[in-house]
Amino acid sequence: IQLRTCHIPLKQYLYRFKRAETPLCDACEQANETVEHYLQDCPAYEEQRAKFRTAVYRELDSIAKALSDPKMLPHLFEFITSTKRFEEQYGDLSYKRPNES
Repeated sequence: IQLRTCHIPLKQYLYRFKRAETPLCDACEQANETVEHYLQDCPAYEEQRAKFRTAVYRELDSIAKALSDPKMLPHLFEFITSTKRFEEQYGDLSYKRPNES
């Protein structure tokens, strides 16, 4: 939900509330760190993104679908976990299927 609403601790969001000195992405320092940049463009996560695209049959071009289709959730969480981008804030975000403990 945080990714869908853009209320997630990415630099551009944090910058709006003076919680970051700049909106620039720390991973690549080439663009503002937005949801779109994180999921689709950041060169620092290209390897992880390639695996994500393969898993979701290249449908990552539609961020709305990637963030709302339940079939994509395991792949989305795998991408998020592999980038370690939110590990400090949220800990382990590995996707657990409903019947897993």
